[in-house]
Amino acid sequence: DSNNVEEKTDLYLVGSSEPPLFAYNMNKTLDYKTLPQKFFAVTSCFRSEVGSWGKDVRGIKRVHQFDKLEMDALTLPEDSATMQNYLLDINEWLLQQLQLPYHVILMCSGDAGYFATYKKYDFEVWLPVQKTFIEMGSNTDAWDFQARRFNTKYVDENGQKRFVHHVNDTGITGPRTIIAILENYQNADGSVTIPDVLQKYVGKDKISP
Repeated sequence: DSNNVEEKTDLYLVGSSEPPLFAYNMNKTLDYKTLPQKFFAVTSCFRSEVGSWGKDVRGIKRVHQFDKLEMDALTLPEDSATMQNYLLDINEWLLQQLQLPYHVILMCSGDAGYFATYKKYDFEVWLPVQKTFIEMGSNTDAWDFQARRFNTKYVDENGQKRFVHHVNDTGITGPRTIIAILENYQNADGSVTIPDVLQKYVGKDKISP
């Protein structure tokens, strides 16, 4: 008998707050003057597998339950690229505040993930112990692909109905941020220096073993 709840029910746990955020405007027609609309959520998310086909099965890199920050937006078609860059800039600013070594990758179509993706960036942080980069989040301009399925439109200045554009961005919260800080800030004696920007929240400048 399987212990996997997804094999016993048609119900499933949310993997991202993106679908319910966009579903808020499902079957709605908006006034163009109300766009862009920006949405923000921090939720617990779930995945059925631990690890990835036998990889990353140890530690907290891929776990069943994790907290994730989602920044999403509905925009006019001509504004989605600007919004995508705006959300990407927020994540870059956060990584810079944490002083973590990172890079941003413009994903090719074969690695974009799914058909909704028009343009996608991944941002990754360097892990010096594992000598590899770890994906911290992604940033996607879906154009009107999702809007057509959600049936979310707007009325333009000429009175014509058009589909909005969807932009979604996964922020840098969750277990992987902890991994990145531990690997980049651990000292030879086993202590971990707290990033400068976090010290006032943690109440100390170092965690000792």
